[in-house]
Order: sequence, then structure tokens, then C-alpha cells
Amino acid sequence: MHFTYVDPSCLDARNLRQGDLLRRTNELDSVLSRFHHYYAVNSQNKYFLVLTQSCDLVRRKGESCKSRYISIAPVRSLSLVVNRMITELDICGIDSDVPICTSRGRQQLHNFLERLINNNESNYFYLQAEPSLSFPEDCCAFLRIPVALRAEKHYAKCLEARLLSLEGSFQAKLGWLVGQLFSRVGTEDWEPRQLQKKIKDSIVDNVFWVDDKNLRDFQNQMDKWRDAHKGQRLDVRTIELIVKSIKPRKQKVIERIQSILESSFEDTLSVQEREKILQRIKNDPHVTTLLS
Repeated sequence: MHFTYVDPSCLDARNLRQGDLLRRTNELDSVLSRFHHYYAVNSQNKYFLVLTQSCDLVRRKGESCKSRYISIAPVRSLSLVVNRMITELDICGIDSDVPICTSRGRQQLHNFLERLINNNESNYFYLQAEPSLSFPEDCCAFLRIPVALRAEKHYAKCLEARLLSLEGSFQAKLGWLVGQLFSRVGTEDWEPRQLQKKIKDSIVDNVFWVDDKNLRDFQNQMDKWRDAHKGQRLDVRTIELIVKSIKPRKQKVIERIQSILESSFEDTLSVQEREKILQRIKNDPHVTTLLS
């Protein structure tokens, strides 16, 4: 079981806790349909996460809990969050089969996922998939858009819907994020190699990443294509051809040097001498480093 979660056998079956993950049961959906219809009909809301503090949810001596309301946040798939971030990084902004982002955008996405997976991104709370507890997909709670249910009427329905619960330090981190406190609660971070693999697996392959150094050339090629194909949608094959048509920086410099040699030194340098100079420049490791 992932370190994010507590062993279900250790849970108090009588009380809800902050960080309880609620499945979409018929009873819970019925409550949401009546009081928060949009949250019930939105299929992106796969689960809900309890945000109310545990101490306010305890039912002592059979009485109602201290809190009048149970605050729950919608939980949606990690892929949805990643795709939203990619949309923000999309440099093209036109109708195409896949987003087009720069290599700098890839680093921004990587940094975002690093914060997100270690739960240091304020708008979300990351929840690792745990198939052994019937939670098969990596998800995120959207902390900025919670809804409230009447504790007196709906406590039992929420308790019956509980699927799993956060371990103590992650409860504290959730409380810190929700309360916007000014101190950081320490939780166990992912092991670095596992984290990097998780980030790599989470960055979808159906995105074109354009090197920032080639961005101007790429945009020029895109403008030409759009002018020649007004109203048409970019498909994957077309984007691949446009990306492949962009010459590497070193090749463009070599071609420019060749042009200068041919136009300015045609009478003083033989063809063999000019080729020898070009070959020396091509093979020089310092030139390669400077132009990479």
C-alpha cells in the first residue's frame, strides 16, 4: 500500500476524517443531485475528498459532530490536470490534432508535476492510485471548488461512501493547503528516481515539443502553412513534416559560411580549399558546443 494512505483496518468505522476519499455511491449522488446538481452530473468528478478537520467530524457519545457542514472537494484524473496545463503551454493556439509546446514548456510542466506529486501545489492535492483499495487511477482533488453537505443529514451517507483515508502527515498537509497556513507541513517525499519516472509517465506523448531555439523558424513555417491552408485543421503528420523541415542551427550557420566563401573567396580559394575549411568547422567540437 502506498505511503499516502492509512491501513483501512486502523480506521474508526464510526467517524469521518479529513482526507477521507469518497466513492460515487447512489446515495451520495442523490444528495449531490439535489443540492449541487452540477457536481453530480459532471462525469469528471470521479470521487470526493473530505476537507473538514477531523476534530470537527468526531461524533462523541452518539451525538452529532461539531461541524454543521462537511466540506468535500471533487477529485478528478491526473491526466485532466496535465492536459489543462499543456493547453496553457500551447504556443500554437490553433486547431490541431495535438498541442504544440516548446522545450521550455516541457520543463515548466515537469516542474509543475514535481510540485503536484509531492503536494506542494496549492490548488490541488495529488492522490496516488492504489488498486488494492479499489482506487485504480492517479487523481487530484481540486481544492478551490469544494461543496458543503449538511452534517446532520448526510454524515452517514458520506461515511458509507468512504473508500480510503490519508495517513496522518498527509492529513496535516491537506489541512495546511486548505487553510492557506504560512508554515510547511513535512510529509514523506517520493524517492527521486521514482518521482522522475512518475513525471515522465505522466507527461503524455501526444504533444509536440519544439526546441525554443527553433521557435521563430517553427512559427514562420506555421504562418506559411496557415496562409496556404486556410480553415484546415493541422494533423499529426503535417506537424511532423513542419518540425522536420526546420534546419538545425549549426546547419544554417555552415550553409551561411559556405555562401560567404563561394561569393567572396571564389577567386582566391579553390573548391577543395573551401570544402576543407567547411569540414574543419563542421568537425570542430567547440563550434558544435557554441551552436548547440
